[in-house]
Amino acid sequence: MLGQKRGQGKRWDELKIGESVHEKKVLAVRDIVLYLGLTDDTNPVFVEANYVHQTPYEQLLVPSGLLSGWVESLISTKLPGAGSLICAQSLTFPKQVTHGERVECSLEVIHKDEIQQRISVAVHIQNEQSEDVTVGEIQVIPPITKSILQQTYDNF
Repeated sequence: MLGQKRGQGKRWDELKIGESVHEKKVLAVRDIVLYLGLTDDTNPVFVEANYVHQTPYEQLLVPSGLLSGWVESLISTKLPGAGSLICAQSLTFPKQVTHGERVECSLEVIHKDEIQQRISVAVHIQNEQSEDVTVGEIQVIPPITKSILQQTYDNF
């Protein structure tokens, strides 16, 4: 995938308010260990069963950053897609997620800023009991392409 040419996501003018994407995922130990290794996070509530049993959580938890990363991945691959950038985000995590739990992420375009050519995306991640585990809003710059005329001038 690295170095391969990819299609572009939806541009600002192609996006519609109400457009959405939904994806389910089981938060597997493999994903959590890879995330923790990459971030060098050693919080015992994520990896040490003996420790977490002494806390009110009782089960190993999923880092909130992993959930945020999943949302960012969905924005850059599905809505709006390749070429988009996050410029601001506000997420809350009202309920903890445990290892092996199945969750569903929903992203929905809720606002289009015509002046800045940005969109606002509502974020909801829920567990199987339909409880919110992540809620918030992300500001996104959809993919921007050069015009044919601009590309021509780049050669001079």
